[in-house]
Amino acid sequence: MRRLPAWPWQQQALRALACVDVIGAVPAHSQVSFIKDLPHIDDETADAYDFEYQTRAETLLAVDDMIEAVVHALEDVGQLDNTYIFYTPDNGFKLGHHRLGGKMTAYENDIRLPFYVRSPKGPKGVKLPHLVGNVDLTPTWLDVAGVADPHAHERDGISLKAIIDGDAEAVEHPDRHRVGILVEKPVTTGITDMHVSILVPEAIDPSNDPFAGRRPQRLPNGSWPAQVLDTEFQGRHFNALTEARLKSDSFYFGYDKDAGFVRYLELAKQNGLTRDGIVKAANEIFPTAYYGLRTQKSGVAFKYIEYPAGHELFNLTADPHELHNIYATAPRELITDLAATLATLKVCKGESCVVKSLSVTEPQPA
Repeated sequence: MRRLPAWPWQQQALRALACVDVIGAVPAHSQVSFIKDLPHIDDETADAYDFEYQTRAETLLAVDDMIEAVVHALEDVGQLDNTYIFYTPDNGFKLGHHRLGGKMTAYENDIRLPFYVRSPKGPKGVKLPHLVGNVDLTPTWLDVAGVADPHAHERDGISLKAIIDGDAEAVEHPDRHRVGILVEKPVTTGITDMHVSILVPEAIDPSNDPFAGRRPQRLPNGSWPAQVLDTEFQGRHFNALTEARLKSDSFYFGYDKDAGFVRYLELAKQNGLTRDGIVKAANEIFPTAYYGLRTQKSGVAFKYIEYPAGHELFNLTADPHELHNIYATAPRELITDLAATLATLKVCKGESCVVKSLSVTEPQPA
């Protein structure tokens, strides 16, 4: 395990994340091809990841100050006990985990986010096991505001008001809220979104296709063109543009005029980081498209992911870092249940997207 530099105010937090090499050394036989074929993280890249984590942690001090100021302002006007406060980011971010940087994957580093709510009615300091998603935010906000939702029947989310207000029935029975949630990346090339994965079910009504113009076209004989198969089954490294711009001092993704990013590179160099290390740590590797199902039942959590080139299944309770893909050894009845539920979630709408029961059996880790 690598030791991170010790900045006194955050020493313990940083040491807790000192697992770049451990996560990077994921067993090659257990992962899908685009993961197991990735090179191991070298020292230059690891140093760049360490520095990036340090700077990200430091920015949270300003977030703490902002939250404190908001709470004091609400107290000053007598509205704190009439206000719900929600705190969550938009996505997670890998800094070397699974030998990857960035987001876009179905791994917990990207999709499992901090989510805190202060309710003027609910209990304080309570940690709940309920499986919730960002699709639940809109119905929750409308509910706490007392606004009728004209699109309630179309929404995939569920209001969390009863849970965060401490309703005993809602709090004590998380399986009645939800036990399965969809995790998806239907496009194969990340930010560019050039075309839709062949995993995406074809539109029932071609005139109402949300992916019109971005769906790959089959050949006259019904097969897929070679370039589609290459992108789908080999994964895609979106590195060339990033590396070229960084090495030419033009930076990447339009950040060449961003003073903050320029300052970040200057600070990194001042702290002894190499240009090659910065480049490799800045590269985001966009995997092939996927559909995933995250489930929990009777205290056991699972992650099931379908890729064009394979499958992954993790027992998150026994393997929270998702290092051991047990798809090949799990009971087939478990795989069948997970696949059937995921197939439903791929095309569902509204209330049919809420999975409140799932027949799963805990597999033994391989």
